[in-house]
Amino acid sequence: MELDVIVMEMDVEISVEMVMLKELVLLVFLSILNLLFFILFLINLNLLFQLLLFLSYNFSLYYHNL
Repeated sequence: MELDVIVMEMDVEISVEMVMLKELVLLVFLSILNLLFFILFLINLNLLFQLLLFLSYNFSLYYHNL
């Protein structure tokens, strides 16, 4: 009887730890995904800023040559 209770307790502990591990894996995956999106956002902002600088430079050359 006591052995059955110990085995059931171990089963419950193992199942709880498995659920926590699954949540931890999901958290790590979502954190990496969030970091990737942030890096892509920074790259996009940089490219947009470079485009604006390039266009303003071209228009200044164009108006300078008129």
